[in-house]
Amino acid sequence: MKLMKKISSKKGFSLSELLVALLVVSIMTIALTAGVSASMRVYNESIRHAEERTLLSTLAEAVMSELRNARDPKIESGVVTFTSLNYGPGASFSVGADGKMKIAEKDLIGDGSYIKGKIKLDAGTANTFVSYDETSGIFKVKLTCAGSGESREFSIRPMAES
Repeated sequence: MKLMKKISSKKGFSLSELLVALLVVSIMTIALTAGVSASMRVYNESIRHAEERTLLSTLAEAVMSELRNARDPKIESGVVTFTSLNYGPGASFSVGADGKMKIAEKDLIGDGSYIKGKIKLDAGTANTFVSYDETSGIFKVKLTCAGSGESREFSIRPMAES
């Protein structure tokens, strides 16, 4: 009976009750927006790191394939050169101004691997990311992505006889 009386009552909410309710809803909306924004930032960062690791892994496999079959490695003016099965004598790795790895001035892997140009190699390491130890006959490689500094290092000994 009391409930029916309250429901049929003509009395509504006071202005202060409406303002408090509006304030509570506004605070909840701001908190939710901040939480979603932070979540999106973390998600995008993790996707970028995953794409960088994928690029570095793809490049590492391509570089290993070339160096595994390299012949006659030399160090000329601080640059490691070798005879490549695919690119011939005098091949060397470099990073172009576009942040893409090149061998004998040609792209080592396709453009699609660089995720629409968002991910690039650190051009500051051009010609210094591949080194060759003449006494041990081992190549040492360090690939670094520009921006995050995500990197991958490995060593490889050529299978081919020099």
